[in-house]
Order: sequence, then structure tokens, then C-alpha cells
Amino acid sequence: MKKYIKRIAAVSLILCLAAGGFSGRCDEPVDEVYYSLDEEEHTLIMQRETEDSGFWEVPSLSAGQSRLNGKIVLENQTDRTVSFVLNTVDLPYDDEEAMEYLNYVRVVLLRGDQLLYSGPYIRLVDPETFELNLTAAEREICEIIIQLSCDFDYNKNAPPFQIGGWSFSVGLSQPTAPTGDGEDTPGVVTLPSEETINRWTFGSIAAVIGLFILIGAATVVLRMVERKRKTENFRK
Repeated sequence: MKKYIKRIAAVSLILCLAAGGFSGRCDEPVDEVYYSLDEEEHTLIMQRETEDSGFWEVPSLSAGQSRLNGKIVLENQTDRTVSFVLNTVDLPYDDEEAMEYLNYVRVVLLRGDQLLYSGPYIRLVDPETFELNLTAAEREICEIIIQLSCDFDYNKNAPPFQIGGWSFSVGLSQPTAPTGDGEDTPGVVTLPSEETINRWTFGSIAAVIGLFILIGAATVVLRMVERKRKTENFRK
């Protein structure tokens, strides 16, 4: 009987440890989040490949603690020069305790040796103080190093919450056609087709020709008026 009870206890302990380890692996935030940009049928598609949250999306630092090894990887898989723009950071605006905590959490963003941002977490989405816009050449990979630290002045425990995520959009140096729904779609850019480009080119040439014709006609009219004026003066 005792051997039977011991076996049940051992099996239960193993199951508990396995469940706890599995849960920890699922809930543990990662150090690196990967985004890719690809082109399909004249459309640029930006998508997040990493399903797990980065530790900067689940901040839980206590006062004086820091975490310095975060990384966002933005890979341009197209043959175009683009710009990656931090579109939104979904902060927990309805959670006053979380927003107060984020005011004490400092974020540092680096691209190599270039300092992109250093300030409170809640200012990341303030267009008056910061805008993240990174140019990426064709087939280039952009890496953003993320460092978090919590001020010593914060005298509470970090509240449990999660930031909705960091969303990136894509910019181009050339005009883009509308997506068809009348609204901008973050991460999706529809490029003009060759037919559309040819139409724009033909329209521009036609406009230039029309302008020259108009100038020529105006010149002829002015000359006729001038000749008529000189003739009338001669008669007088």
C-alpha cells in the first residue's frame, strides 16, 4: 500500500513539474522578435513572424532592474528601398496602474551605435517627441536593440499587464495606389501596376504638349494684337 501511494505521489510530482515547465515556456517572453517584408503581385506585405511576446511587450521590472538584450529584426525581402515606421504601440490606456508604471520604465532604442530613442515608455507613441522611421535598402536587415530599465523612484510592485504589441508600417519614396477600401492598411502597401505607370506617363506628356500649344496660341494672339495696334497708330 505504501509503495502504491509513493508511486502515485511520484507520478503526480512529475506531472506537476512538467505542467509547470510547459507553462513557463509558453509564458516566458523572448529576447528577439522578427518581422518580414515581402512583395506579392505589386503589394508589399509586412508581417510579424514571431508569435511570442518580446520582454518589452510584457515589462515586469522592479525598481532599479534593467534588461538590455532585446532585439527587433526588420527584414526587407524586396528589391525596393523602403522605410519601416513604428506605427503604433498598443498601451493599456484603461489601466491606470499600468500606465503609471510605464511612466517609470525607461526605453532605449539603438540601431548599431546610433541612439534612436531614450525616454519613458509612454512617450514612444507621442508624435511630438518621437517618430521611429528607418530606411532599409533592398534585401537589407534592420536590427533595433531594445533596453528597458525601471527607475529607482518606483516604490511599488510591477502590475500584471501586457502591451498589445508594436506595429510597423511601410513607406515608399514613390506614389502608391489606393488599397481599394478607402483606408490605409498598416503593413500593406499596394504598388502601382505597369499599366497605371504608363497611364501616368502618357497623361504627363499630354499635359506638357497641351501647355506648349496654349503658349503658342497665346503668342500668336499677342502678335496679332500688337500688329493691329501699330497699324492703327500709323493711320493716325
